[in-house]
Amino acid sequence: MKRFRAFLAAIALLSAAATATAGSLIIQPLNTVVNVGDSFDLEVRGQGFLETLVGGGFDFTFNGAALQLTGVSIAPIWEFVPAGGAIDNVAGTLTDASFNSFATPRSGDFDIATLSFKALALGLSEIALAASTLFVFSDVAGNEITPLFGKASVQVLGVPEPSTVAMMLAGFALLALTLGRRNRTVAGAT
Repeated sequence: MKRFRAFLAAIALLSAAATATAGSLIIQPLNTVVNVGDSFDLEVRGQGFLETLVGGGFDFTFNGAALQLTGVSIAPIWEFVPAGGAIDNVAGTLTDASFNSFATPRSGDFDIATLSFKALALGLSEIALAASTLFVFSDVAGNEITPLFGKASVQVLGVPEPSTVAMMLAGFALLALTLGRRNRTVAGAT
């Protein structure tokens, strides 16, 4: 029984060590708040890769009712046939974006891509990265690497109606007028 427990503990340690060295794909910023009609960018970055990476690929999903993906730019450090992938704004997907470099493979933390969006409608969108089925991550020795894939969220808020803004400005003007009269009354009384 003790040997079995020791065996399970060893497997758990090896599993944790393998996960720790895999690195992660993250989206920055993690939480974004925009208004309907705004255009904005999110960054996909590699983080904590101990292996020297020659490239890989990713997919992601988003709320196509709230956001429109307008473009994907692979960072220039990935010079070998970068591809922005296939965008489907109706389904809210990007598939098979890929990046590769044989001149300067990367480890540690590095830029991968910029995702450009336009906010279409009120709502919350989780942007969830996933592995590409066509483009696997690999190191300089050709070994497949399985990174962790991160998520981010975008909250789309409504833009105030022009009548609401006008009403607010009128309220501030009335408040200023009232305070001005009060100050003149107090100054005249002294």
